[in-house]
Amino acid sequence: MTKVRMEWTMDEFFQEGGTTAFIDRLCASLGIHASTVKVVGVNAGSVIVNYEITPDEEEPLSLEQIKTKQAEQIATGTLELGAPILDASDGGESIIEDGVVVADGFAKVVLVKTASNAGQQIWYDWLEPMLWESAQIVAVDTPSVMIYEGLFLALQWFWDNLRKDVKDMADDYFKGLANQATQDKINHDDHVVNTVPEETETLDNGQTQGIGEEDNADGL
Repeated sequence: MTKVRMEWTMDEFFQEGGTTAFIDRLCASLGIHASTVKVVGVNAGSVIVNYEITPDEEEPLSLEQIKTKQAEQIATGTLELGAPILDASDGGESIIEDGVVVADGFAKVVLVKTASNAGQQIWYDWLEPMLWESAQIVAVDTPSVMIYEGLFLALQWFWDNLRKDVKDMADDYFKGLANQATQDKINHDDHVVNTVPEETETLDNGQTQGIGEEDNADGL
């Protein structure tokens, strides 16, 4: 059995067609035949309507499909019954309480603002979204930024060091080419590069004389 409480007075309810109009609106919203719905009772307290849905063999939707569709429309505020729904339950399971969606699987939002749910309006409309946004920034956005920043700095360090090593290798390579070209030119011109004799060196006459001995011979 489904129970809904609507923001209506009893007089307004019956002036707007009573149970017949209620069934027509419900069936039009759910897309089912009017014979599927039976109103069990109407009570004051705004207006409380208890009704049963019993699909016959010609109804294309099963009872489970109808109830799922009804719960979704109630929880999203799209079920049109002629007045705002303050409370709704199906099979004892609450869907809306005091104008606030409480059913599992649906966003907790205030569908009908009342004096008694003002605190929940602030929570669901302002505080909860702000806290979720803050949690996302802390848990998702900030680590992502840190990871990207770390990757950027690591790549920048790698490139700076690689660029320096490549430059040094290139300088050494071209310096080697220049030295080789100079040596080739010297060899081509049959030049001999003068070098400082070692301390002991064989002279042209086959004698061995040290540098210190040359100095003494010059002194004599």
